[in-house]
Amino acid sequence: MTQPNEVTPSTAIPLSQFRQILHLPLSLLDPDQAGGPEAQMRRLLKQMAAHGWAPARTTFNDEPGPHSYEEAAYFHDFVRDFLYAKDRDNQHYSFCRPDMINQEMVFHLGSGDVACTIKTLEIDLFTFGVAILTLELVAAAPMTLARALDLIDHGRRAFPGFWYDDTTPGLCPRAVTLGGTRHEAESRTKHVAHLKAPQPDEKPALRLFPWWRSLLAPLCLQGEKRESGLPVWRHVLDERIPVMSFLALPDRAAYDSISEGDWFRIAAADGAGEDTMPFNGPFLRAQAETLFYDRHAPCDDSTSCTRHSFAGYHYALVGTGWFVENVIQTHFRSHYRRMNFIAQLEFAALLTFSRRVTDLAITPDAPDFRDKLLRVRKDFLSFTHRFLFTDVSNHLQAREMNTRLRASMNLDGLRADVEAELSAASDFALAEEQRDMGRSQEALTRFATLFLPATLATGFAGMNIVADFLGQITPATPRTAWLWGLAELMFWAAIAYGIGLFVQGLIRRKGIDSPDSIGPLLRRAVSWTGFCALVCALLAVALKG
Repeated sequence: MTQPNEVTPSTAIPLSQFRQILHLPLSLLDPDQAGGPEAQMRRLLKQMAAHGWAPARTTFNDEPGPHSYEEAAYFHDFVRDFLYAKDRDNQHYSFCRPDMINQEMVFHLGSGDVACTIKTLEIDLFTFGVAILTLELVAAAPMTLARALDLIDHGRRAFPGFWYDDTTPGLCPRAVTLGGTRHEAESRTKHVAHLKAPQPDEKPALRLFPWWRSLLAPLCLQGEKRESGLPVWRHVLDERIPVMSFLALPDRAAYDSISEGDWFRIAAADGAGEDTMPFNGPFLRAQAETLFYDRHAPCDDSTSCTRHSFAGYHYALVGTGWFVENVIQTHFRSHYRRMNFIAQLEFAALLTFSRRVTDLAITPDAPDFRDKLLRVRKDFLSFTHRFLFTDVSNHLQAREMNTRLRASMNLDGLRADVEAELSAASDFALAEEQRDMGRSQEALTRFATLFLPATLATGFAGMNIVADFLGQITPATPRTAWLWGLAELMFWAAIAYGIGLFVQGLIRRKGIDSPDSIGPLLRRAVSWTGFCALVCALLAVALKG
């Protein structure tokens, strides 16, 4: 590495090969509507072939690169099941665009045009509501490090973050020519107007660049005109699409000429710059240990010459030599691509589940709240046991790289947050269910309070104890017998309710909870049954007279 007083500008450093892989994650806008995410996905699958998408290869081949035997042998068996056994249980579908392979994609940057060749265009669909577009590009001609830095920074933009003026988006391509069709970046005025006029029943959404919309067809994006019956997808990140970059230099001298500031620009996916450091030097140097992975960095004890960097949204591999350009390049587009894909899937899925729980929490009193929450928990359970891989390989370097990659994305912290959100929502649903059960139990208790004493009273009344006693004082006649029977029933009911009121009072004095509505209910029952007993007795006496 050159010293600060020997800085070689990035415009003077040639690259012998440049390659990048972008992973664009999307999430279903309303996964819990229209029959749930699985039903929405089935409707989308029927449209894929009409837009050039074919099922992606899921078997090994003998050529270096994706799906090679060496790639498969690199991973744990359960990771291989995920990578190569797609759609066996209708949870993961993978498609590719054979017609787009080797098509030219030209980025029209402010600093000039950069032509690339498409080597991979795939999309993976998951029934828990996530889609990831994978685009692999190779520079069509040699370029300098400065041009590569600008392409990494500008080409990954999903939509403008700001504008220099109404027609010039900041740090973005002015246009992209895709397969011979030129797609212009829209003006700020048009973007703002689109933001102010969302589709019916939708919140305002930032609009993806037209070249991304073209690559994603037939997926309907949030804010765009909907096709009948197809699900709507939303972009889950900010304007920066996660990207992987492979930069090969022609010789060791070119590698050593990369300045300290440019190393930090590479790591952070920042464009080329003339300053010695892109930001505060001491601040950046304090981050170097976590940003860079130097197992194979040049040293006096080894002929290795590669350096990796991990910044969450950007993974970069920089090196030189035959081994780098022929072997490590294959690992980059196969082994390391898969590792990054798994991490980006987890990131997108966790954001998706967090959004689904949040949307449910907005209306916790909705009648279908518990049913939808149960569906989210079911999908999260499936994701956790089928698609969540905190460890992908037993290779030492793979474990070290995966640990750094996951840490740079804070995946463990994000997963803990989502689990806490799910737990809080589940606790609320459980408390609501217990409340409903308590109300049902109270209703049953009130029912029993009314009718069990009445049952006891009926039993006593059937013994005719009171009727026989009163009959000796005032003999009953056929005309008054039923009144004496009713009077006895009401008398015993009043006694039974009075006993219940006495017992309920004892229970409360002992500190044992009982429904607050029982006491007043029993007092009213005692009063009314006693009153009815008295009225019936008086009527019987009067009628006899």
